Amino acid sequence: MLLERFLKTNVLTWIEHISRKGSLYYLTRTAKNLKAYVEGRAKHLPPLGSEFRTVEEWATDLIRLVAKFGAPLLTDPTSIYFLIPPLCPTDSAIYRYSAKSPDGLILTGITNIIWEDCISCIDFDTSRATALACGENVFAIGMRSGSITLYNQTTFQAERTFQHLEPVKVLKFDNSCKRFVSAGWKMVKLWDRTGSQIWSQCLASPCIAVAFDTKHVAGVSRASHVTFWDLADGAVKSDHFYRYQEPDDVDFNAPHRAPLAAAFSNNLEILALGYRSQYVCLWDLGNQDFIGCCSRPAEDGSGTVGLCVGTVHFNPNPDMNLLAVGYQDGDLAIYEPWSRELVTVVEANAFSLASSPDGRTLAVGDSCGTVQYADFLSRHSRV
Repeated sequence: MLLERFLKTNVLTWIEHISRKGSLYYLTRTAKNLKAYVEGRAKHLPPLGSEFRTVEEWATDLIRLVAKFGAPLLTDPTSIYFLIPPLCPTDSAIYRYSAKSPDGLILTGITNIIWEDCISCIDFDTSRATALACGENVFAIGMRSGSITLYNQTTFQAERTFQHLEPVKVLKFDNSCKRFVSAGWKMVKLWDRTGSQIWSQCLASPCIAVAFDTKHVAGVSRASHVTFWDLADGAVKSDHFYRYQEPDDVDFNAPHRAPLAAAFSNNLEILALGYRSQYVCLWDLGNQDFIGCCSRPAEDGSGTVGLCVGTVHFNPNPDMNLLAVGYQDGDLAIYEPWSRELVTVVEANAFSLASSPDGRTLAVGDSCGTVQYADFLSRHSRV
């Protein structure tokens, strides 16, 4: 009851106070805490009554306020009293309790009743996004024009812009999120998040995947070369060629094929290369040994299914050795990389893959822009 009283009376004063600090992190943090609080109480008490509804509504409103009005709040924290509430959906808590002030803004015409699913929209103007990377409280978007913009993950406002000087194809943050690497057709560059370029190196062939360890930046090219650059100065520490292999081909006489997809496992232990065939070839990066191939059996059990590999992705949790492979026929397969055992196959139309930091959830993006979620660990995963 005390929490409801606070949310119905002086919550706007608290929002102004937080906004004056120059960061809206505590608004989103509080929203997550309120959601957890409501879910916890619902396990012991029926989720009924005005108090429950008020807390639940404000948990949603705080998230949307930061996303929709983050920049105005930071520029003018007092806008939370008279300017922002009338622009909120009419069924939201902030509108019902605060939008009818006689000194406030009056909005006429069509307005939203509830919050939209889209919480923010970024206009790219005349260019087109070609690469995306996410880190802790930040995400980066690389453009065909060569620019790279860092955005705050809380307010979705641009923090800083970098110039790669060619179309950006690959972006990747290190574990600390203090640095990130960008790669295009001809150059690979390492950046400090504060705005400076640490080093730049020329590429003989475009990179299709990059990764970090504690001392190196690793990249795999369309020419099947894996290069390790020194993290400090960009010096090339090693460069190895990994030829396409058929299963049980110990003579290494298979013709060269350019990989369509590539991924590094956690701590750069395993390299996965996907080809225009049924196979994903796995290599031990420590000693450059060929581990073997992952392939799907045909439905009748005869041979393997010979369709193109579209995307590959390792589970980021070092305690969960799993590899997700998206095929161009729409199937998503999960393998154990060292044994190459097929764990499960589901229909997912996997155009792109990403996972949560703890490795439990796999996000699957299809060619139509729909994002679905699956349990990465289940042997009977359903998307």
